[in-house]
Amino acid sequence: MQYSRELSALNNISVAFQTLDTKHILEVTLVQLLEAIGLSCGGIFMISPNGKFRLETSINLPGAGIINTEDLVFQDVLLKRYIIDPDTRLEAESSYPAFHVRYRYQTNKGQEYSWLTCFLIAYQGKSMGFFALEFPPKRIFCRRETNFLGALGNFLGSAIQSSENMAALQQLTKEKFQTQEDEQRRIARELHDETGQSLTAISLGLNWIEEHYKEENPELADKISEIRLLVSRTSSEIRRLSYNLHPTLLLDLGLEPALNFYIKEIKKSSNLNIEFYMVGFDHRVNVDLETVLYRFSQESLTNTLKHAKAENFRLSIVKSYPKIIFMAEDDGIGFDPQEIDLKRQCLGLLGMRERVSLLEGIFQLRSRPGHGTRIRIEIPVCEAV
Repeated sequence: MQYSRELSALNNISVAFQTLDTKHILEVTLVQLLEAIGLSCGGIFMISPNGKFRLETSINLPGAGIINTEDLVFQDVLLKRYIIDPDTRLEAESSYPAFHVRYRYQTNKGQEYSWLTCFLIAYQGKSMGFFALEFPPKRIFCRRETNFLGALGNFLGSAIQSSENMAALQQLTKEKFQTQEDEQRRIARELHDETGQSLTAISLGLNWIEEHYKEENPELADKISEIRLLVSRTSSEIRRLSYNLHPTLLLDLGLEPALNFYIKEIKKSSNLNIEFYMVGFDHRVNVDLETVLYRFSQESLTNTLKHAKAENFRLSIVKSYPKIIFMAEDDGIGFDPQEIDLKRQCLGLLGMRERVSLLEGIFQLRSRPGHGTRIRIEIPVCEAV
């Protein structure tokens, strides 16, 4: 029975680890820990970078709301020094032994004291905090529980470290996407302003030459006409590139007008039948979210045009509080998601997955050879301020 409770606790704690929310992980861990060993009072203290203790979460801990963590008294003073010293590395153990800590708190009757039995939370010999449990006076603390709590301390330490690493990675990924958008915006602006103006100046210069020399040199006028046509095509291509890099309509008018224009341009150069719907948007959402949804649409449609050999493509974006549902599907040749080619669609799809993860959303891809492809994304609604 005891073993099954411990196993159930570990399973529930493992599920909490998937959230990458350290506060949630600690709260779930404490609940499951107390239930597994049959206690009702306890807390989890963590160690700050400055060597101070902080009570992160507690259940029924006497005076928890008014504990002065600076008044924590370790029965083993030397151990406290080892725990808070950032340069100290404890010898790695499968489970560390219990230690005892006392704290004081104020009540209507005066100062009260509480002794807690504690178990270290550590990662690779580095102290990160400790469980602090209040045991009833007559409670017998068996070896099995000691081993379980010690092992759980190592388990939690590793999970917290992984959570912090993943959080840092997510922040870097978020910054990467933001930097990419900023750079694309800058390049788009330079293409539009600098290169576009230069081509306009060239076109005006050609007009002047043609006006002054067309009668004297008809062959020159014909050559100028050819060059003007080339300049016009180049100017159109630059406008297209600039818009694809960062559509001005998206910032000025919003997602739906920007996608309508983009799809209209795609229809001009392809035989793909495209259906597009936006439902439930009575006003604009957050600008960054609009940009992400635009990129999802762009990536989905580009993949369909390049790889799917499809005749029909449907794009729908529905706001259904508390989420936005994005769906892109085609009737193309499909593929096996397990055998996706890194040189083909994978990098784009990975980018979409990363963005969805950063938005705490859900990404689903369904495809098989001969049966088209469907992408469904759900992300929390973020209203514009």
